[in-house]
Order: sequence, then structure tokens, then C-alpha cells
Amino acid sequence: MPASVDPLENIRILHQGREQLVPLATVVDRIRSHANVVLDLGCGDARHVQTQARLDPDTLFVGVDLVADNMRKVSNQANRKPARGGTPNLLLLVADALTLPISLAHSADRVSIICPWGALLRGVVLSDPLVLSRLAMPLKPGGRMHIRLNLHTFQEHALRERLHLPTIHTEAPDANLLAGLQQAGLDVVRWEMAPDKELNVRTTWGQRLRHGSRRDILDIEVCPRA
Repeated sequence: MPASVDPLENIRILHQGREQLVPLATVVDRIRSHANVVLDLGCGDARHVQTQARLDPDTLFVGVDLVADNMRKVSNQANRKPARGGTPNLLLLVADALTLPISLAHSADRVSIICPWGALLRGVVLSDPLVLSRLAMPLKPGGRMHIRLNLHTFQEHALRERLHLPTIHTEAPDANLLAGLQQAGLDVVRWEMAPDKELNVRTTWGQRLRHGSRRDILDIEVCPRA
């Protein structure tokens, strides 16, 4: 488990299209002041989390991605009036989803990992319980972590080899991933296939994953073990 004392004092946010280094405590206080919180880890250009924030103005949505440039357009739009598409309930963190501050522990009702890529994708599918527990660390007791994997990545042998990914078995919970989740203290609530037409992800990367692919999406939902 991560250390109980957070070594970080500051964290980067994206506000009005500009990176700002702000006290971590300020961000944590804002997150904990909301009754309902959703974290979108590896949010890419943040278009999907922006859409969710518009649909549910009573929930605080927190997008997390290492690449600030990808989120800049959404950050600029967030400060508009809600009637013009603004999202005052959207917070964008420029951070590594795999090493979030421990101060965020038990702060979110839901953690979403939608069509992850790169290190975040490997962190999920290589089934390291330490990585999986770190990703689930922000969940409140009774919260849910929702993972959506585009299986095109695993069905293309050359792509899978280039990314050093394992084979994922989809008809039933994959034994290796299931073992990693269980060792991380997470129970599978749902493991099912969904047609890619149901992958309503309005991010540039999500659309690229769908383009030219008629393959399915693996939908996984887990919760901390009581």
C-alpha cells in the first residue's frame, strides 16, 4: 500500500488553458467539498469528461492526464457560462494517473479508465496488484472503478507485440487480470462485451480507436472489497 504521508506539496492544474502549480491541499479540499466526484484517469483531450460534466452539473468531474496540451482546448471552454457550454464542475489535473497523490485516497465515487493507452494500458492489463490498487486508491468505500478496453489493441498481433501487451481472454474474466484485481482488494462486479458502436467516447483517441474497427469493447467494473 502507498505511504500514509504524501510527499507532494503542489500539483499542476490546467486553468483557462494555462498550467498552474497550486497547493495540493487546495485541490484536495475542492474535491472533498463535493458530495459526488468522478475521476477520469488518462482522459486524453478531456472531451469525454467534459461531456459528462455538462450532463451532470451536480457532480465534480476530475480529468487526469500527463499531456497538458491535449486538454488545453477543453480547459479554455470550461470557464464559459454553462449556457454557452462552460463546465464549472470540471477540474483538469496535469498528472500521472499511475502515481496520484495519496491525499486523494477515498475521495471519488467513481474512477473511469476509458480506452487507456501506453503506460496506463499496460498498468491495467499486466495485472500488477500494486498498480491496480494505486489506480483504485481514490475510491470511496462502495465506489466503483470502470475500465473499458478496446480489444482491437489485443487482437492485432503486431500492435500487441509492439506495446508488450498480453493476450486478454474475453469470454469470461481473464485469469491473470482477475487474480491481479483480487490481490489488489478489488471484486469484479461486471465483465461483459459491448459493441464498439456503444463506445460513446468523445475524445480524439477514442475516435481513432474506433475508426476502421468493428471489434468489441471489454467493459469491466470493480469495487473495493468490503
